[in-house]
Amino acid sequence: MIKFIFICIISSFIFSYSNKIAIDINGIAITDMDIKNISNKFNLSRDNSISKIIADTLYNQDFEKRYILVNKEEIDKYIKNIASSNNISLLKLQKNISKEMTISSFKKDIKQRIKKEKLIIQVLQEKKFFIDERALKAYYQDNKNIYAKYKNIKIKEYMSKNKNELYAIKKNPFIISRAQIKEKTINMQKISDIEIKNALISTNKNKFSNIINKNGVYIMFYIKSKKHNGYYSFKAVKNNIYAHLYENSKNKIINSYFARKKIQANIIYK
Repeated sequence: MIKFIFICIISSFIFSYSNKIAIDINGIAITDMDIKNISNKFNLSRDNSISKIIADTLYNQDFEKRYILVNKEEIDKYIKNIASSNNISLLKLQKNISKEMTISSFKKDIKQRIKKEKLIIQVLQEKKFFIDERALKAYYQDNKNIYAKYKNIKIKEYMSKNKNELYAIKKNPFIISRAQIKEKTINMQKISDIEIKNALISTNKNKFSNIINKNGVYIMFYIKSKKHNGYYSFKAVKNNIYAHLYENSKNKIINSYFARKKIQANIIYK
């Protein structure tokens, strides 16, 4: 009986501790358990988990304020586009997802992603964001090496679910790591993913590329050899340049927008 009472007391203590409110964000209570769950899900430190929770909460409050909604058809279309861009069937994508999480959780994440994209469009429209052709041509001339024509590039490909593992390899290529490593020759004409293509082209020989996130898997390339044969015309790469400048400008505007939101928010640490 005493043992049972002791167990109950300990269990009650653990429960109350894990449900202790750690932060209040504009009246939304965040518990220690919420922080721990985010830390485990995304392999983040406590401080980074708190930063993510604050950002996500501010996003969600903006979604409600702006009446941003997402329907089932939009989610299904988004998932089909992911499968298509990765050159795999919808069934195979679902099988791959089910190894890491439930389909329901994946669709929930996609719903948030679509909401964020809709919010970003609204913010950019409010800021009257625009890139003219002069800016596109200037970027082309200043970065012409990015638009060199390549047929084959020899690489080492590093893949991991932990971004820090790839950072460690970048600092010390001889470190023992659990990252998946493959040596291969890439036929550039077969690469449809713009982000991967740009990483391969823009990275010099004997250098590591930037780290790319593809559906929760981090990828990095080490360029072993590459030779170019001329350059693509401005007309041929104009849309790619616009997409690149749009992405960079969009990120700056959105980061600035939410930095102000965070300053204006009533965030109380308990």
